[in-house]
Amino acid sequence: PISPTSEAYLARLNGVVVGPRAANGVFQETAFLHPDLGFFVKFPEKWPHENAPEKIVAVAPDKDAAVVLEAVAKGDDPLEGARVLGKARKVDLAATAKSLTINGLPAARTVVPADGKAHIEITWIAHGGLIFQLAAVASTEQFKTFQPVFDAVAGSFRSLSAHERAGIMEKRIRLITARKGETIEALAARAHSAWKTDEVAVVNGLVAATPLREGQVLKVAVEERYETQERSR
Repeated sequence: PISPTSEAYLARLNGVVVGPRAANGVFQETAFLHPDLGFFVKFPEKWPHENAPEKIVAVAPDKDAAVVLEAVAKGDDPLEGARVLGKARKVDLAATAKSLTINGLPAARTVVPADGKAHIEITWIAHGGLIFQLAAVASTEQFKTFQPVFDAVAGSFRSLSAHERAGIMEKRIRLITARKGETIEALAARAHSAWKTDEVAVVNGLVAATPLREGQVLKVAVEERYETQERSR
């Protein structure tokens, strides 16, 4: 067995994250906030988005355009991102990239040669010792239509404020000891459980109406402020 007793097993669960991990960044409606990397970016309204491993992808409702955000290099020179991608594609993207500033951050932008049917515009932004790459993709015919949307996404990239970082929450399992005569509903309310009474009961292998004995330990999920982890440079 992993743990010799039920008490030891429960102790191992204390503090375990349930649901999305804030360390991977969180979506708040269409905005994506990353507490550890310290950035904010806003994606288009009504575009389905996914926080995939290592990248954020947002796709237009009709699937005729997309934006992809990922960290591609280290350093403070946005052209380093152009060099990395250019080397992979065997083309000198750094030579064609135009320098710009986005919300005080060094940036660069260029068009990547594609197959003629697709138009790909890349923006690199230096922030916090990393180079972020934002790829905007659409058909050649429709790219001009989407240009304002793509510009808005790139233009929204900025440093995360201390207030925004402090507001990022995640759910963690906490162990709550029942008081004499307490019901599951009362315990869940006292613990400010993010799970409803029935959910607390099921997770703990109980029936919602079952009275608890004094000292009985239950697992609940509690929404807590995310504590930013120090990222090694």
